[in-house]
Amino acid sequence: MKTTRNFGLDRFSGLYLGAFFILLFGIWTPSTFLTLSTVQIIASQQSVAALVALALLLPLVAGEFDLSVGFMANLSGLLATVLMLNDHLPVLLAIVISIVVGALIGFVNGFIVVKLKVNSFIATLGMGSVLGALTTIFTGGQTPLPYTGKF
Repeated sequence: MKTTRNFGLDRFSGLYLGAFFILLFGIWTPSTFLTLSTVQIIASQQSVAALVALALLLPLVAGEFDLSVGFMANLSGLLATVLMLNDHLPVLLAIVISIVVGALIGFVNGFIVVKLKVNSFIATLGMGSVLGALTTIFTGGQTPLPYTGKF
């Protein structure tokens, strides 16, 4: 009986490639790439993408799609920024309000998919369109300046 080794290349190739590139650039430019500041820069620039990826993971594990995650992240971020800049709310309160709004939108998505039995692809695509329109109306089509106050 012949046994073959499977190193998970079919399922974990992204992790292997990531480790390969870290090793490659670490050897190539160790004084630039393997520093704490590089890790902090990468973590700060990719934190939103990582949170959105985690938000997409849960519906995918359940065999459903959520196409409104990006629109919801955009609306929540803009809502927090506008609440801090225009309404002068404290940072923590603006973040809590944005999280509550995101949770309510998620509840509406879940209600439409589970109780009304609408296909998740269609329901969240429609919700994404609604959220995109609300974001445009909410901001007046303008991009607000980033918050520069104290946290």
